[in-house]
Amino acid sequence: MLKKTLSKPIYNDWWGMVSINYSDFTSNKANTIQSQYEFWGGNTGELTTSFIPYMFNDNIAIKRARSMQIGYLQFNDTLLSNPLIKNINPIQAYPNPSNGIFYINSQELGVKFWFVSDLNGRILKKNEQFIQSGIIDLTDLPRGIYVLKIVTSDTQSFQKLIKQ
Repeated sequence: MLKKTLSKPIYNDWWGMVSINYSDFTSNKANTIQSQYEFWGGNTGELTTSFIPYMFNDNIAIKRARSMQIGYLQFNDTLLSNPLIKNINPIQAYPNPSNGIFYINSQELGVKFWFVSDLNGRILKKNEQFIQSGIIDLTDLPRGIYVLKIVTSDTQSFQKLIKQ
């Protein structure tokens, strides 16, 4: 979608009021979005404040604005290309995506500790396994994508966690 026009019925005809213009696309996602007057209610092409729908984490979000610029970070789903990491073994957290509660089989796998970080690398949660709990609770964090790092005595594992 490059443009969406919001219309209003005037004198038994539909008149364009506001257009939402999506442009500067990268990976099929609009990076620049502007709300502009059409004919009725202002000067054509003049920026106006309206509700702008856009995609965020594969969901539609709506913000009231004149224009927006959105940047998208590339996320390497494997995170395993670092040659310093040895003995990588995939340990799965489930369900994924979830509402914020994830499970791992920590006792069977001998998990020493785990960290959850955001996409900028900031550690948001950690557990050093003083209590053998297989629950990873992200319910107090906002919806989004996080990175889980699990360390056992001989392996390291990374997984993308999606909180809905």
